[in-house]
Amino acid sequence: MNTNAHKVVIAENGPYLVSGSVPLAVQVIAPNTEGLSWDWVQGRLFQAEASYTLCRCGASATKPFCATGAISAAVSMMAGTYLDVSTERYRAQAVIAK
Repeated sequence: MNTNAHKVVIAENGPYLVSGSVPLAVQVIAPNTEGLSWDWVQGRLFQAEASYTLCRCGASATKPFCATGAISAAVSMMAGTYLDVSTERYRAQAVIAK
């Protein structure tokens, strides 16, 4: 079994949990000579660790990364309620979602 396989887990009401040293970059649609959307061009390349979390709520000050260590609550995308975004809670979900 390859333990370094790329993996993305969507935590319920939480961030994307990314592991396996997945590269992360902005991709921009570039126009062709006629001005039509045509090709993907790589933009900014982010320094990605072996594992990281990506923001889904929009409240992170460190986008695209989730600021679970910096904030204590984020707006739930499902119901507009506030929820705990402690890193341990989402790591536990990732274990369940294997």
